[in-house]
Amino acid sequence: MDYAFEYIVKNGGLRKEENYPYSMEEGTCETQKDDSEMVNISGHQNVPRNDDKSLLKALAHQPLSIAIDASGREFQFYKGPNDIVSDLRSLTLYYVIKYHW
Repeated sequence: MDYAFEYIVKNGGLRKEENYPYSMEEGTCETQKDDSEMVNISGHQNVPRNDDKSLLKALAHQPLSIAIDASGREFQFYKGPNDIVSDLRSLTLYYVIKYHW
């Protein structure tokens, strides 16, 4: 994901979704810049893996982009929230991840 964020900074941002909506079809990307409003970032930082304190600190200041390695068997056969076995005595910390495209 570092390359994606560096691309955004280097190229002066990205067009808003309303100005360049995703279309589920094969084709080529529009590479010419137009006059539409851009969304930009000034930089990015990585949060250390398995560090809940750093994660919560970062989340208190800005939205986060995350990547999940979904190649494991747990994800391949995942059927939804009801597929998770819950043990309320374990007090396992978890996060709710909202997907947005």
